[in-house]
Amino acid sequence: MAEAVYFDAVLHPSRSMTRRGLVILICLVITANMSLALRALSAGGWPILPFLGLDVAALAGAFWLNTRAARMHERIVLDDRALTITHVSPSGRSVGWTFEPAWVRVSVDEAAREGGRVTVTTHGKGVAVADFLTPRERRDMAAALNEALRRRARALPGA
Repeated sequence: MAEAVYFDAVLHPSRSMTRRGLVILICLVITANMSLALRALSAGGWPILPFLGLDVAALAGAFWLNTRAARMHERIVLDDRALTITHVSPSGRSVGWTFEPAWVRVSVDEAAREGGRVTVTTHGKGVAVADFLTPRERRDMAAALNEALRRRARALPGA
């Protein structure tokens, strides 16, 4: 018999720029810089040329770091046997926690930070999840996980 999955979510930080948008932005900056470089060269301002390349390199570096940070994600799975939370850092390092669902409490501490902090706790130990989501997304995710825990409890034999 297959295990029932009550909740399965992969949470990613919000990133508004796609890879295509990034390429277009870098191309626009390079085009603007080439225009400025030609004007500077025609006016005898050749010393400005290295600085026109540095700003493109700095912008590309900043977006590379942003894209790398977007690799971070969390996966939360609730099935018949366990609640499993896996956090993958931007470097790809994975850390996981497994909880017995019958003892889990999911709470949103509104005072902890702007919009609340979602904490999954059991036996006095816990882990914060979904810190990179917006306040509304954190509350919605916590409500959905709590509902999944209730559905799992109702589905247990003898419940």
